[in-house]
Amino acid sequence: MAYGGQPLPFGGGANREATSWLGTIDGKGVRGFDTREYLRNGFLRYSDNGSATIDRIEVIKGPTSVLDGVTSPGGVINVITKKPIPNYDFTRLNFVFGSPFDRIVANFDFNKRLTPNRAEGLKATLRLVGGYEESGYLTEHRNRRLENVMPSLLLEFTPHTLLGIQHEHYKVNGERGNDIRALRTTVTEEHPSGLDGEVPIHFAYGVPQNMSWDGPDINTPEVAKDTLISFQHQFSDDVVFNIDYNSHSRVSNWGPVTFTGSVVEIDEAPYWQQSWRETERDQSVTGLRINLASKLSLKQSEHRFVFGFLGQEDINNWQSQNYLNEEGEIIQQRFSLFDPNPALFAPIPSRLELSPNKRDDTFTQSLYLNHHAKWLDGALITLWGVYDTRLDSETERVNRGEGFAIAPNSEYQSHKTMPQAGIIYSPIQDLGIYINYSQSMQGNAGRFDGWGNSFPETPGEIREIGSKFTLADGKVSGTVSLFEIKETNRVVFDWFAPNRENPTADPNLRRGANVSFGALESQGIDADIHLTPNKNINAVFSYGYKDIEITSDPDISRIGQSTDSYKHKVSLFGKHIWSDGALGGLSANAGLIWKSKRQREADRFGAPSYAKDQYKLQAGFNYSFSFGEINYKLGFTAKNVGKLSKRYYGYVPGTREPYYFDSPSEYLLSFDLEY
Repeated sequence: MAYGGQPLPFGGGANREATSWLGTIDGKGVRGFDTREYLRNGFLRYSDNGSATIDRIEVIKGPTSVLDGVTSPGGVINVITKKPIPNYDFTRLNFVFGSPFDRIVANFDFNKRLTPNRAEGLKATLRLVGGYEESGYLTEHRNRRLENVMPSLLLEFTPHTLLGIQHEHYKVNGERGNDIRALRTTVTEEHPSGLDGEVPIHFAYGVPQNMSWDGPDINTPEVAKDTLISFQHQFSDDVVFNIDYNSHSRVSNWGPVTFTGSVVEIDEAPYWQQSWRETERDQSVTGLRINLASKLSLKQSEHRFVFGFLGQEDINNWQSQNYLNEEGEIIQQRFSLFDPNPALFAPIPSRLELSPNKRDDTFTQSLYLNHHAKWLDGALITLWGVYDTRLDSETERVNRGEGFAIAPNSEYQSHKTMPQAGIIYSPIQDLGIYINYSQSMQGNAGRFDGWGNSFPETPGEIREIGSKFTLADGKVSGTVSLFEIKETNRVVFDWFAPNRENPTADPNLRRGANVSFGALESQGIDADIHLTPNKNINAVFSYGYKDIEITSDPDISRIGQSTDSYKHKVSLFGKHIWSDGALGGLSANAGLIWKSKRQREADRFGAPSYAKDQYKLQAGFNYSFSFGEINYKLGFTAKNVGKLSKRYYGYVPGTREPYYFDSPSEYLLSFDLEY
């Protein structure tokens, strides 16, 4: 389950859609700060997660998210996979059919005891989950097919000694090209006011709204393999030892794909021009986490210590190849925008031009000590922690082509000791007031400025004060907090920055490079409130506010600028269950998300530009019943009801307003059974 009782969404992006119902989540960002990638069982993972393998999703915000010192200051999003359940045999099947994207999902989940249910001796439990998912897209030739299987084995040598082994084989094969070129590609239209427009070619030339010139033969396979080995031994009621080893590998071959696309004039007629390339990426993450937790009870206090170590190596290899003709020039396909049947298949190249190969290798090592103590019969809780973290990063470039300006190899090391401290006071049983402070840092492996120089680490500071409460005999509960986050040396891409080919940032030449901000600060409010007025109704209300801007920078023109973000987000998801009577087994749910206007650019012809408020409405129902020893559930979900969620592209000439387009509604039928 995800949030507010709604089921996890279906498809390869289930983790992103589930967390979208939280007020301070925006894609992979928490409280305005990017988490880089979702964690999986506490370790970095680059691949997406299929819905079949997800047990739950943890969103840990504020100082408590600093598990080992190396993280985003906003928080972390951690996907927990399904594990074997001892002493319980079951088979669960799930099928989903959706329109208009021809979505098909077939998931399975088997849990089986391999040994007798006995009081002593070895116990073994096997769980096997996986599935097949397929869906289309707005454009004609874009399809996504996901296949995964994940066996897990739990061995209980004694009630105090456990060993878990899990491995997943994950494959996604789909046309990741086939973007909506007719909307995303714009042409400049001058305006007497000076507010020139960026007009999508759908409007400029009248091509179909969802037109794409990527071909049906685009093939972008991605294969990921994950292995998790977990060992736990409980020496006594007060001492527990854990060790987790995780290995993640991802090989993705994206190609052939179009990597440039634009409109050109030929004999005063508009033509589409595009070129092709193949990209290979080989990524691996190997991690080891060791924890030793102990408890100590004194007369008037209880203490818990956690000693830990995290070591993680992250390796990225990247290589691209451009399609060349016999003369050694990049192949440019051209055809009329109004061609009803263009040649969308990738051309056959005479040879491939190998671009420089880049290899990033980052090793993270963190030692940490946490202490939690309860005082005054639990009315006062104090916590503190120390994280001693080292980052070693190295980037190696190999020139496999001719005529490339290769930046030099680079490496850097960083060592930082970071504190965490907090206090929780509960004047009454159902109210807790807390205050926290911590520091964090993130590496910037593989990111370079316009001259090929690497960036140092990005440190962060988090301050938070809030309250956890329970009201009305448990019918209302939640958390409300105020936070302040500061990040320095944050690296972003600036489209107007100078680089080695254009050191003066001449607007007539190609510009753009990574730059680092002096300081980026965010202040905001979090509120997550659970409502259960009776046994049949439950709801979750979530609100997030964040005001994030650059507060210091060597380039004074950036100071005061906001990032591409909205300030307010509200979500409400409710569920009603009929537990008896004629409607027994029926449940209905509905959810609404509202986001305030989003700043697109800080300076567009002398003033900021914004996109309007965004809404998302979802509704559905489920009916559960039993027949014999089998439990069934039928479901229907309507997403983007009323087409309230809009897409936006470009700029209307004479204004700073974008062009808005409807996103289609989607309707899903689901069927589940368990026995």
